[in-house]
Amino acid sequence: MAKWHLRKTGIKPYEDKTLTIHTLRKCAGKNWADHIPNPKITQMLMGHASLSTTMKYYSRISRDDKKKAASVVDALFAKSEAQLTPTTDLTARIDK
Repeated sequence: MAKWHLRKTGIKPYEDKTLTIHTLRKCAGKNWADHIPNPKITQMLMGHASLSTTMKYYSRISRDDKKKAASVVDALFAKSEAQLTPTTDLTARIDK
């Protein structure tokens, strides 16, 4: 019965054909990280004390994610390049 459930969900056991509770936990964590935009929610669901642990083991950057990020930057530049240029005050703070 367990093998049928695994095939139906698409979960693949390790190469040695074992399946542990840790495998299921990791699978759940990766799915949450892939489908829930806020990583703090995945952190809470996984029970991690640190967000860096969640990000280290469950976060992945896909090609689509990179394209979305690039389109946000493109849209900001397209809106108004004048608004994105630093003021003299900002430049002075950067030079310090």
